[in-house]
Amino acid sequence: MTTSKQLVKADMPNFADYIGMNADMLKMIIAEAIKQNKIQELLGIQKMETGETGRRYYLVKRPSKKSGFIYQVKVIDPETKKILPTKFSTGTNDLNTAIQWAEKNIKSCFANYHGKCELSLLDSYYSDTNACFQYEKYDGRKLSPEVMKSRQGFMSNHVVKFLQSQNVRYLSQITPIHIRELKHHLTTEKHLKPQTINYNMNSFKKCLAVFKDMGKITTDFSTCSFIVKGSKKAVKSRGIYPIDTLKGVFNKVWNNKLSKLLSMVIYFTGIRNSELLRIRFSDIEKIQDVYFLNVNGTKSKNAKRKVPIHPILYTALENYVKENGIENDKLIFDGVYNDTFRKASFDMGSLMGFDEKQLIEKGICFYSGRHTMKRLLKIGNGEKIGDVGIHLQEMFMGHTFKKEKLDSEGINEYEYGNLNTEIIGDSLLVKKGKEVIKILSYYYL
Repeated sequence: MTTSKQLVKADMPNFADYIGMNADMLKMIIAEAIKQNKIQELLGIQKMETGETGRRYYLVKRPSKKSGFIYQVKVIDPETKKILPTKFSTGTNDLNTAIQWAEKNIKSCFANYHGKCELSLLDSYYSDTNACFQYEKYDGRKLSPEVMKSRQGFMSNHVVKFLQSQNVRYLSQITPIHIRELKHHLTTEKHLKPQTINYNMNSFKKCLAVFKDMGKITTDFSTCSFIVKGSKKAVKSRGIYPIDTLKGVFNKVWNNKLSKLLSMVIYFTGIRNSELLRIRFSDIEKIQDVYFLNVNGTKSKNAKRKVPIHPILYTALENYVKENGIENDKLIFDGVYNDTFRKASFDMGSLMGFDEKQLIEKGICFYSGRHTMKRLLKIGNGEKIGDVGIHLQEMFMGHTFKKEKLDSEGINEYEYGNLNTEIIGDSLLVKKGKEVIKILSYYYL
């Protein structure tokens, strides 16, 4: 009587006629044997060792149209005794030459691989799955998902790429000199604003502090300056386009749809970059016949507010969401970082007749859209194009004013409105929202 371990005849040499295994188990053994035979065929060298456990690498053959095949080196980690998941080409199909290349370059191959692995700890530092950032969370540090993505973008696009350009392979190779040169690189070559650099470099400093606590580096960067001076000067020198040159710019054909939409958002709403990145389509509500964006600002208590949305901006946002299959409760501009803002600014400048050098000299950047919005509301009020009023104008911009300042100007804090957007009521909010739209239409369209 047969059992689940049915006797199956094996048509294999050097095996008994029958093996006490079922058919599926036997198939697995045969498949594994074929796999091992295939590996043996690929291995060009089987005796590259100084002892039974002294093997440092394998040479494997890779097909080549020009030479038939070439040898590649697969390095063995001396600690784990495992083959590293990468291959290094010797550039030859001559066995002796390949051996010489491997013996000469084995250490650099190993260092190159592990150097990339160490930088990957920094490259993926701001992620929920990174053990290093989990280590930092023990100190009670909490960051929103949006901030995590922004910091990660800065690390990947700026810090890691710069370190790689300096031939830094290990975290322990980072020195205070690299920090100084990185700041210079971000300022002079990437043209980032001092406040942007300082905001992100402070996070880089925290990363290095964690790596020191974990024993990955020995240098103490606590006394090293990560700050770029001149933040206040940079804010004062920020420029805007001449007002009379803005008309029709958003009616033109833009080569990049995302650049156009981002520019429209900041020029039509005046919201901050960080607030723009948190926009969801579900944040837009219709009050009577005007659309408003519920801005989830965090810079001050008055940053959380309702901002009127121009009809053409609402249509553009709606189309973008539909075309890209973005759900209403998902971030519209997920994955957008400072470099994207910078490109949008340069794309708009090109349509306005300015090149990158001229924009930098004039201090015009993406954030200039917020300054432009404030300027237009002020001019529109003064020239009676739209009657928004200073209190609603400042509320839409999300500015904070102390009670003492309001009293000194004879403004009642409850009438002022930016202390609580609900105090003014829907009727006045809609009325003033229409005035904002009227001003923007006059200057942009």
